[in-house]
Amino acid sequence: MFYKYESDFDNDLMFWSNCTADLWHDGEIGEDDLPDELASCLNELWTDSHLVSCYLVEYKGRYGIALESIYDRDFAKSLGITYSELVTRAEKKANYISNYISKEWPQFVTLFGKDTQIWSNGCVDSQLLVFVPWDEPRATFESVAKWLDFTVYEI
Repeated sequence: MFYKYESDFDNDLMFWSNCTADLWHDGEIGEDDLPDELASCLNELWTDSHLVSCYLVEYKGRYGIALESIYDRDFAKSLGITYSELVTRAEKKANYISNYISKEWPQFVTLFGKDTQIWSNGCVDSQLLVFVPWDEPRATFESVAKWLDFTVYEI
């Protein structure tokens, strides 16, 4: 499945960690405060060994991992294009990824968020995320993460 969002994720996506596995939910929490499914994700799936960032998330009431790539103005500049053009290309990439993911792993969800990453200085970036359910085997998770590493930034 593919879902597109603009400016926010409409409360469909709630982050329980950042990309370094610092935990929070209405404030800082400990591992013992995580739902069992997210504790399993943290211990069995979460990693910082990929180009895509890894977050503990809840998507539409389901727990899992979000594998995220960010598309920002610096990346656009490095490609010699505008941020607007980068977002257009990233959305096309998200559609491509969604088509592949849907065929190989229909239980996964692909999300594209235009201007959904908002920084404290007011800058916004766009995000491509693949939601991996909490009970996926480690081998499947690693396969998807490695494929995304080689795919998401080929714009």
